Order: sequence, then C-alpha cells, then structure tokens
Amino acid sequence: MKYRSRLKYILKTASTVVLFTTVITNSLSAQTPVVTDSVLQFSADVAQFRINDSLSLGEVYFAIPRHGLNFIESENGFRARYSFEVTVSRKNKIITTENWTATSFAALREDIKATQSLFNVAKFQFKPGSYVIHTKINDLNSAVHGEKKVPLKIRGVPADSLGLSDIELATEITRDTTQSVFHHNGYRVIPNPGRLFGDGLIILRFYLEIYNLALAENAFYTVQYRIFDSDNSVVKNFSPRRRKTVATNLVDVGGINIVTLHTGVYTLQVTVRDKISGQKVLKEQIFYVYRERDMKDREKVIAQHIPKNMLFKLYNSYDLQKLDAEFESAGWIATRVEKEIYKSLDLVGKQQFMGQFWYDRDPDSTTVRNEFREEYLARAEYARQNFGGFKKGWKSDRGRILLMYGTPSEIERFPSEQGLRTYQIWHYYEFEGGAVFVFVDTHDWGDYSLVHSTARDELHDEEWERWLTIQP
Repeated sequence: MKYRSRLKYILKTASTVVLFTTVITNSLSAQTPVVTDSVLQFSADVAQFRINDSLSLGEVYFAIPRHGLNFIESENGFRARYSFEVTVSRKNKIITTENWTATSFAALREDIKATQSLFNVAKFQFKPGSYVIHTKINDLNSAVHGEKKVPLKIRGVPADSLGLSDIELATEITRDTTQSVFHHNGYRVIPNPGRLFGDGLIILRFYLEIYNLALAENAFYTVQYRIFDSDNSVVKNFSPRRRKTVATNLVDVGGINIVTLHTGVYTLQVTVRDKISGQKVLKEQIFYVYRERDMKDREKVIAQHIPKNMLFKLYNSYDLQKLDAEFESAGWIATRVEKEIYKSLDLVGKQQFMGQFWYDRDPDSTTVRNEFREEYLARAEYARQNFGGFKKGWKSDRGRILLMYGTPSEIERFPSEQGLRTYQIWHYYEFEGGAVFVFVDTHDWGDYSLVHSTARDELHDEEWERWLTIQP
C-alpha cells in the first residue's frame, strides 16, 4: 500500500508557554463521545516535543462532541459556550492552572451533527518528570460537564542522542503559514485525541519530530513504518525510506492508507536510523479502527487488546451471561458502534471490551476506582429493585431517565385521586436551566410512562395532563 511522501522541515525552538483554540471537524460518528448523567464524555490525549536538553513542550488535545453542548438561540443563530480548566500537577502538588472559554456558532440547529467534534489544544513547557493533567470542561449554557485526568511522563532527549517526539495522530494535516495554535513547523495538525480511524478516516495521518541527527557531507537517515495488530503480528510493513540529512532536527509527516484494516486495535511503529552515528530509535502509538462492514462479517472483527488494570482483571472472572447482563444495563450510554462491536465478540473479547468500555468513561484514570461505573451500576440496581414491572427496571422510562441523567434534584409524588391516575414529576434543577420529567401510571399497573419533559430531545407534550384522567 502506498503512503504519502514524508515532508521535512527544519524545527524552530518552541517558545509558547500556553496556547489554546478550537476548530470544528467532521469525523467518525463512532468517535463522538456521548453525554449521560449530565456528564460530558470527551476524548483527551497528550504528546511531548523537545525544546532543549532541559525542557519539553507538552500538548494536551481534546475532542468534544458538538451535539453534546447546549446551543441557545442568539441573534445570528445558535450559540454554545463552554469553559476549560486545565491543571498540571506533580507529586500531588499543583504546578499551574489555566482557564479559558470557547464558543461554537451554528446558523441552524440542523447544522449541529453527531459526527462533529470540537478540537482544542493546550500547550505547556515541562521539565523531565511525571505529571498529571486534570481537565474540567463545563457547558456554560447547562449543567453538562466533564472531567478527565491523564498521566504525562516527560522524557528528556540529550543533545548527543538520536531521539523522537511522541507520535501525534491527526484527523487532518496541511501546509500552514498562519501560525495558528495547531501549527507545527510549517504544518497545521488537527489532532485525533480518540485515535479512532475507519470509515470516516481511511488515512492514518501522523506527525513526529526527529532530534539530533548527525550532519556531514552526504549524510542520510532512514525511516521505516510498520503496523501491528492486537496479536503483535505485522499487518503493514514498509521498506525503509532513505532521507537526506539537511539539519540536525527534522519533521516527519505521514499518511498511510488503512482501508484494508478490519475493526480492531493496532500499533503504529516508526523506526529511524542515522547512517552517520549508527544510532537507531523507534516510537510506537496505539490506534483504533472501526468499520461498518465488519459487523456483517463477524469473524473478521478483532477483539480489543488493551492495557490491564483492576477492571480488566475483574471481567476475566465473568461468564458470558454476567457480561451480557451488565452490558445490556449499560445500553442507555453505549454508542451504536459499541453495541455492534460487543455483539461481534467471543467471551474473551467481551471480557476485554467491558474493561475498556468503563475505562473510557473513567473520569480519573490515575486511580484504581472507577467512580462512573460504580455510580451507574448503583443506579441500575436501584432501578431494578424499584422500577420493575412488565419491563426490567433499567428498561422502564424512569429507569432510563435515572441512568441517563442521574438522581433527580427533587421528586414530587401525586397519589391517585378520584378520577385521576398516580403520577410523579422529577426535577433536575441544574440541567438545562431546570428540566422536568413527568411520569404517569397510565395503566394503573405501577409501570410509569414518560408523558412530558422540558429536556432537549425528550418527549414534549404541553397537554400531558390529559393522561391523568381515568376514562370510564
């Protein structure tokens, strides 16, 4: 498979301490996180680039689901406003905190699509060491919010050693002279924090920097690219390409066609060898592929291969029935793609998948506990015990609202009176400026149905009170 020519550009010394901005890009629907329980499930990733022997540029990338923000009507259409708070800490001590706000405009509501992501980046200077990046994102038009902690280990690159930056995966790379926040040595690199490629992104685009090449007459170096699947088997192997060494620090920009790769987890490996010094260095980056066609040919679906933590060990003890039951209860927060992939996996694949499913939603991946999972399953159990009837508790209307939006701020309960049915009104005071959900026991069976809500994208019926009347 052919790949784009790698372009080289002499590096400039980075001088920016903190930068941030936003850009909208259409990408895979599978990559778009979902909003549940007023929690914004955004993607985040980090990469580091050398400044000098003692400093590195650390970049933090974000992908926010545009449709998950609350757009309110404004003079020229609809506007969403959201804020960032990024805290950098080391050894439980806060080093710095940066805050900023961003805005997204849409002429029509129809212009806000599930396939759109808002990409953002913040840049910091680091000395070598281990750090934690804690990010909070708040929708300023509603109570929707999200938090995520990402570890970042800064490794210094000595001046006498061949070195590579991290591999930054991208949704788009173009030549750039605007010096925008996405600018990298002559290129505009729009990040792909979710690392997901496939039907919407068939080119694996990436950017990395090469440091400390030896300069001499007729000096050259080679770059080789390989892709491994989850079994560590080579699925793409390109011959080393020879490059002329025109500077000690260079850039490598690539795009590999991955249209033949099936759904699964892969690793991109880049190896650089300096002919003059004889030094060799390599860097790897995990990425994911999802293809709709694989769902029609389940034998081709590659089970997820992911790092282990306590949750993965827990699911290794689950049988198929227990796994299916838990994933079924999580149906309200699972994406369509996740549901299709889960159905395609065997026992081992489902065990690994469930660990990754909750890991992706963990607001703090630096700790052992997964608070999001614990809270969600606790609500699912409450729904099972209290909302059961002809449906499983979590499948009922009240169960769905409880699992998707969390525990209500207040519940008004109205018992049956002469000629009127029993009903409940759930209030969420911090959601969308105050949302209401009305449930009526429409059949007098104790199985309450949602008949009206003021929440966006929920059933809306201004004449809901007609459901209260018991017809003779």
